[in-house]
Amino acid sequence: MKIRLTSKALSGKSVTLILEQDGRSAGPLTVADWGGTTQAEETPAPPSPAPPPPAPGPGLDGGIVSITVDRTSLRCAPDSVRLGVDLSNSTFDTPGPAPGANYDPRLHELVYIWDTGDTGEWSAPENVLAEWNDKSKGRGPWIAHCYDAPGTYTVRLTVIEPSSGKQAQATASITVEDPNDVYAGAETVCINPPGDDNFTGAPDGAMTVQMDGVSVKVRDQSWWNSVKGNTKRRFLLKAGATYGPVAFELNYSDDPPHFYLGTYGSGTVHVPTPGAVNRGRVITMQPRYRGYETPEMNDVRVTKVITTGTFDPTTMVRETPGTDDVGGELIRTDKYGDFVISRCGTSNNKTTPFAFYLPQGNGNSQDFRGYIHLNDCYADNFGGQYSGAFASGHDAMIEATMAVTGCRFRQDPHSISGGSQWRAPFRENGHHRFYLACSEAFGKEDSNTGWKIINTPRRSDINHIVNIWGIAIEGNLAPLDFGQNNVVQGTKISFDANIIVDGGLILGDYSTTYFIQTTLSGVTLRNIWATCPNVPRFANENFSEENFDKSSEESQSPYVRYITRTFRSGIEPRLVTTAGQPSEAALNAPISVYNCTFSMDRPIAENGNYRSKKVLDNSGFNNVIEANNIWDGPWAGQAEAPNPDAPLSASQLFTPRNIGWKGYVTRLLRTEFATPTTAARARAPLAGSAALGAALTGPTAIEDISGKLRPVYPSRGAWEAP
Repeated sequence: MKIRLTSKALSGKSVTLILEQDGRSAGPLTVADWGGTTQAEETPAPPSPAPPPPAPGPGLDGGIVSITVDRTSLRCAPDSVRLGVDLSNSTFDTPGPAPGANYDPRLHELVYIWDTGDTGEWSAPENVLAEWNDKSKGRGPWIAHCYDAPGTYTVRLTVIEPSSGKQAQATASITVEDPNDVYAGAETVCINPPGDDNFTGAPDGAMTVQMDGVSVKVRDQSWWNSVKGNTKRRFLLKAGATYGPVAFELNYSDDPPHFYLGTYGSGTVHVPTPGAVNRGRVITMQPRYRGYETPEMNDVRVTKVITTGTFDPTTMVRETPGTDDVGGELIRTDKYGDFVISRCGTSNNKTTPFAFYLPQGNGNSQDFRGYIHLNDCYADNFGGQYSGAFASGHDAMIEATMAVTGCRFRQDPHSISGGSQWRAPFRENGHHRFYLACSEAFGKEDSNTGWKIINTPRRSDINHIVNIWGIAIEGNLAPLDFGQNNVVQGTKISFDANIIVDGGLILGDYSTTYFIQTTLSGVTLRNIWATCPNVPRFANENFSEENFDKSSEESQSPYVRYITRTFRSGIEPRLVTTAGQPSEAALNAPISVYNCTFSMDRPIAENGNYRSKKVLDNSGFNNVIEANNIWDGPWAGQAEAPNPDAPLSASQLFTPRNIGWKGYVTRLLRTEFATPTTAARARAPLAGSAALGAALTGPTAIEDISGKLRPVYPSRGAWEAP
């Protein structure tokens, strides 16, 4: 059925329209609400789309699904629980992977809604949506959750197939042990600073140690042997006490321990980083003695420890003399293990505060465990490369996993922008499973990307599953990047994976060229809001190989590596053929972009007269799908005029942090590159928008970016109408 409103006389008047479909009706509505026009030409109203599947409930025949549960060895708080889905007994219509393919359509086309049974919010993230900051929520085919308190929790999962309306549900019971029971008696060592003999609040039976100096340095040769008798040891610092530098060196090769560092009493403990002690690291785990033959730890937990280095990113760069031992690292490990880092924080660190360099030289490395979970952690005011977190070497193991939940990696807005800073806040090189949820990053690096996922893949055969839900990022050349080093390192060839991004806020800056880059196929991008703000193009017309002069101004400096930086497209799929022609599976696995809202506020004249594209043309991949997106701004094929989907909401999502570009040589802040305070506008369709009740074709997200179920007549873009 088509309804066409043609008369100018009807404009603004109430018209009784009754549309019936599956027992639902709509009307009366004004002409404007139905896309009517006061112009002479006729504007057809879109036909009604099919209704979405019913709300979750029992009795819908998706068959039987079950929750797979993977745990740490000791299962004590804070505990990381890895949760997957077994679909082998389901009756969904969506097929599994084709022979020889990594891409599994069921991971992308089915919707997975989790209730972890936990309560509360993460404290670290600041610019995420309020709807995301709920510890009970999870989305996607593989998640991980950190339970900070002991107890028994019930996990609930609903799986929905939007194309058929089929559903299935499953539950699992999770019991998290009390660490006071797991590390009972003398397996816990409470450490007080000098002069403090008050151990009130220490666990019953714990060993108590009062330091005779201002520094705490624990080596496996000394402290561990002095309390030997088991392979579990928990060290607790007194919450709120004042300590000197604290350093733990755990370099075991035989009988690796279960190590725990935390606090006793109420709250966190702040410790200055060791500086020259222990190379500026609080915890070091390196494969000494027999080295790579046994590079394994057992459970490793660190909780409620806050560290501060002395690196000042507003006045220092990596080459600043005297900054070799400024510290800031909380943990550096070259060993495999099950690492849970929860409610920890670092600031003013020059190097990576959460660093997991796992060895790849051992032929038996795939036999070891390599699990990482960062939960409710932060890194602020950082300086050098990967100053939030770095994880490398994990794809040597078939079952390596990493999760980042409720975290923040935030640069100081007054930091030096130019120079050889390379301050990408996060790099993950390629886990078998990766989960990123309710986390944010802000960087001022004009020559590097932001969230770097599967950054340097070394294997294409381990079926990478990347599940990203509810993230926010501001700044960087490409805020979100998959397989970046495929071009120069790693496998050097595009392959198919399973990458699902469901819900994200991306705010570019003066240096942003693309919102998202990928050299991999098998990528689903939905419910993403992304904006290139109205700032001048970051251009260096004078840059050349001949005018390198480190002491000169930024316009001539070799440390400013940009040339005519323009914003080119929302998504850049980049086919890599360095090591040969990708497989048919890699060429044909979908790259799907739907229900997203992309916008560019920068005028075309300020963008080098380049009309940005929606998705980069001629990507080389065979199956790039765009559906039901809003493109707001001077995009290809449009005049430089308001978007035809207007009116769109101007409500603010958050306040941008970027206050301008700060030179490497002059240290002057150029505020003309500051992100306007009004840049982070929601751009949700309002009454009268053509995006409402649109004639949707192709894939449609059943929830919007905030988790709200889309109605019978869904909207284009990331948001439903407010």
